[in-house]
Amino acid sequence: LFLWDVQWDSGGGSLVFSTGPTRNESHLMRVPVSGGPPSRLLVGDGARSFSVVGDRLAYSEWRQDTNIWRVRGPLAEEETAPTPFIASTSDDRMPAYSPDGTGIAFVSDRAGTWEVWLADADGSRSRQLSHLGHAVWPRWSSDGRSIAFSSMPEGRSNVFVVDASGGLPELRFEGGTPDWSADERWFFILSMPDGSIAKVPTHGGPPEPLARNGLIPQRGPDGQVLFWRFGDQSVWSVPESGGEAAVVQGGIAHWGHWGVWNGNLVFIQANDEEGPSIKLLDLETRQTTKVVSLGPATIPSIGLTVSPDGRWILFTRQDRAGSDLMLVEHFR
Repeated sequence: LFLWDVQWDSGGGSLVFSTGPTRNESHLMRVPVSGGPPSRLLVGDGARSFSVVGDRLAYSEWRQDTNIWRVRGPLAEEETAPTPFIASTSDDRMPAYSPDGTGIAFVSDRAGTWEVWLADADGSRSRQLSHLGHAVWPRWSSDGRSIAFSSMPEGRSNVFVVDASGGLPELRFEGGTPDWSADERWFFILSMPDGSIAKVPTHGGPPEPLARNGLIPQRGPDGQVLFWRFGDQSVWSVPESGGEAAVVQGGIAHWGHWGVWNGNLVFIQANDEEGPSIKLLDLETRQTTKVVSLGPATIPSIGLTVSPDGRWILFTRQDRAGSDLMLVEHFR
């Protein structure tokens, strides 16, 4: 959980703080100075920064609307403009095509908290898959029968697996942002608490570190694991069996703006004149080609996936963002 802000209440007997797994899911809590568990306040959902003066509470309530858009893929036969594909008045992000291309897993907070949802390949028939209070980064198994995801409803990030047809998620181990190995024997995870990329047996066992300071591991071609490194905003690779990590592509400003498809790295890169564009790097030949321009009005958000047949790319776009100043009288 993130800790956004903390202040004394007006009487000095407790601390009020804003916290949450994301800034869209932040809320206000109070904890007595004398000790005891924190309790959630009935006001302050969406609050990050706030101020308590006397019996008044003022806070900034942040809201944004991100939607999943669709655009032509590297093997598309026709030119098509980016269009909204999976959208609501809440956050919709982190799309992931199923291996056979018939389904799409994604994350939405349209039911109140971020959960994993499923949709058909045409974007229709959205239905909620997880009900844990927080779930992100869905990743399909190679056979398309299971989905792994990360959840931290109580502040600790854990990896769960759920049947793609529904059912109760199974807790596997501590960690975040999982992806499966091709043979489904391993998960590649953001290992907690040391922040390294590690692999761990899919049915449990100690993690084996692969690389330091990485985010969002994804299985790559030829026994490689790809991940994003914060320090230089680049995608790196490391052998699944362990070894030296190496830079694959630089200039990827955000950790959620890339994916792997058919031996290629597909990523969003900024362009000052035309706005961001989606590019494709052939990981064998090292040749880079531009797939499509997204337009100067596009603000990319977290998530990118390519359909297995290469005809479509789904990416997340921020369509609206802002905050309101809220005032609570007689705050105690």
